[in-house]
Amino acid sequence: MAGLRRFIAGSGAERSAALLALAMAPLVKLSLRGTGYRRTARYLGRVALKPVPDQALERTGAAHGAMRRLPFEMTCLERSLVVWWLLGGDAAGSIRFGVAPGEDGKPPNFHAWVEVGGQPIDDGAEDIDSFLPLTPRQMPELGRFE
Repeated sequence: MAGLRRFIAGSGAERSAALLALAMAPLVKLSLRGTGYRRTARYLGRVALKPVPDQALERTGAAHGAMRRLPFEMTCLERSLVVWWLLGGDAAGSIRFGVAPGEDGKPPNFHAWVEVGGQPIDDGAEDIDSFLPLTPRQMPELGRFE
């Protein structure tokens, strides 16, 4: 109930971002599995929303809040693609990839996030410094993003 109250109390930009994120999330998840990252990102870039720089943080927060309520889990890459699309694609921001060493002999951790003006704006942005940025060519398999 508290989530519904927060939704109703939000601005128009927040409500529309939340609804669009809920609609786009399953499509992004399926597209990544079926066609891969490059084709999914290329398509989303072509149909991206119009950038509204002063609403980037509002849209991002609303999208993350909505995606947390989905009946399925979204990886950081899937969430980042939805947020990037909501913000306007390449015109507004960029998706970044990073790797951090695994602890106690475990495999490395991979992460994806969105940056606007060189600043990370996703949930968990405070943890980004622990990841060494990768170029898109160095990106690992999709299953490694959690």
